Amino acid sequence: MNAWAQFYTPQTAGQLLVDSMLTDRAQAVVDIGVGSGQLLRAAQVRWQNARLYAADIDPQHVAATRKHFPDAICHRLDALQARLPSRLGLGENQADVAVCNPPYLSAADLPGIHNILRSVGLHDCISTKRVTTEIVFIAQNLRLLRPGGELAVIVPDGLATHNCYADLRQALCERHGLYRVIQLPDRFFAKTEARTYIFYLRKQAGVANEIHLASATPEGHLLEEIVISPALARNRLDYSFHSCVAKNSATVVTLRDLDAEIVRGAFTHKECLTDDLPFFHTTDFKRFQKGRVIYPDHSSLPGRWVARTGDVLIPRVGARCLHHTAKIISGNPVLTDCVYRIRVAARWRQAVWKALSSNEGINWRRQAAHGVCARALGKEVLLDFPLQT
Repeated sequence: MNAWAQFYTPQTAGQLLVDSMLTDRAQAVVDIGVGSGQLLRAAQVRWQNARLYAADIDPQHVAATRKHFPDAICHRLDALQARLPSRLGLGENQADVAVCNPPYLSAADLPGIHNILRSVGLHDCISTKRVTTEIVFIAQNLRLLRPGGELAVIVPDGLATHNCYADLRQALCERHGLYRVIQLPDRFFAKTEARTYIFYLRKQAGVANEIHLASATPEGHLLEEIVISPALARNRLDYSFHSCVAKNSATVVTLRDLDAEIVRGAFTHKECLTDDLPFFHTTDFKRFQKGRVIYPDHSSLPGRWVARTGDVLIPRVGARCLHHTAKIISGNPVLTDCVYRIRVAARWRQAVWKALSSNEGINWRRQAAHGVCARALGKEVLLDFPLQT
């Protein structure tokens, strides 16, 4: 990764990204964050007669690209600027294919971003404070593509799974023909644990009847695909989650169906320590044998702060602790904001505990969590946790 938060594309990812595109013939191919050139190299092999256009903000990358791709047109440019098409020398609506591995940073305060998003119909599907560089790169690539032109772009986990980007996912499906998503292996990029995906779009192509999801091996081979509807794509686009849901297709009851009350703790770990509260944190799951939590009774504390007998506890966040489950046998510990308490009617408690503690339940939770490093499990997703009936 360089100073501009660019994670360099492995050769296997570049080959996989290009090989999975639909375009057979291309006259103009563009990469506006060329980096080490792996995507451009794979594109050159596939579309040998195409004119290559490239840009990067790093002068060293530009110099290397000009050396290794002497026939390419390569400029030192900030891909986030509104004048990118004219400065690139390609113009809007000209490219047949775009490949991209953008940096992952906030772009909320950059000037002209709203107009860039508006030019490709993505201005009304995302809050300004949620705009990131990879979203702007998607918009810039769409500006460069001709109608029907194809974009393959590497994106972080949040764009594929976080509920705050649901409207954006829907817009990409409806307005720019999102038709395939490949989930890349964890730790695929050097020096980061970020989970990443490849989105495949066709500019102004309309809604695809079905969206193909797949995962890739570290060697760049695709595993078996599954197909989801555009309606499901709005919720999330990760193969690991949807394949897990498919395995539970016989399930007819969820925590939502049981009217489960799911509440996260009200205080941070530091606040609990400072105020000397009798608290339960993610580090406490492993302290209790078989997940049976026994605490002193603190009935004087407000009920919204604490767990009570019969509640099931699971971690809300943490890359390495999401497998834990506990249940309150006695007492009223204060929960930190890293822990959920799940409260259901007494007749369902054992079934919920058993389902959440099972290998299938642990795997479901791990796949349902989202985030780059510190994986988090959202409440709305958790309400859809399935119980076999």
